[in-house]
Amino acid sequence: MIPKRVYKSRGELIENRVIIRDPEKNPYLEKRFYGSLSELGRELDLIESAHLMLRDLLEVFQVKEGREQNLTIDGFVRIGEERVDDFLSLLKVYNNLRERGYIVTSGFELGGDFRVYEKGSSPTKGHPKYTVRVLKEENALKLSDLSSFSRATSATKTKLLMAIVTRHDLIRYYELNYRKL
Repeated sequence: MIPKRVYKSRGELIENRVIIRDPEKNPYLEKRFYGSLSELGRELDLIESAHLMLRDLLEVFQVKEGREQNLTIDGFVRIGEERVDDFLSLLKVYNNLRERGYIVTSGFELGGDFRVYEKGSSPTKGHPKYTVRVLKEENALKLSDLSSFSRATSATKTKLLMAIVTRHDLIRYYELNYRKL
């Protein structure tokens, strides 16, 4: 749920991230663990940025030939599709998890697409419950890949959650557990 008085942030697209130069104006982004702080400001990845744009919490511009150009959500999604493999599937799963009230962060460090924190938990309070891998229904999955995903999540003490995006844009979640015999 979005509080009634949330400041709409403005960020600049730079390569594969969006930089919000005045993050202190929108504490909601910090409270809900969007992006991370750097010396440049709050840095968001393209998935987080598209999610916030869809919720009308962020406007994004890019500088071309010395001039700022505002991006529409359609234009931003096209850029995301060019720069990130399976951008739309990742965005659908990210949106779905956020809408369910979960804190979702990058899962790159854990060998997945996203880290998902139990409701009521957060990156500052604890360990993620799930490492999420996003797949399209029509893509084949090798048993060796599945095994390596599962081992990686076991090593990081998270559960593997496979998010399968169907041809009809439904998302099916499967929790997998690794057991060493």
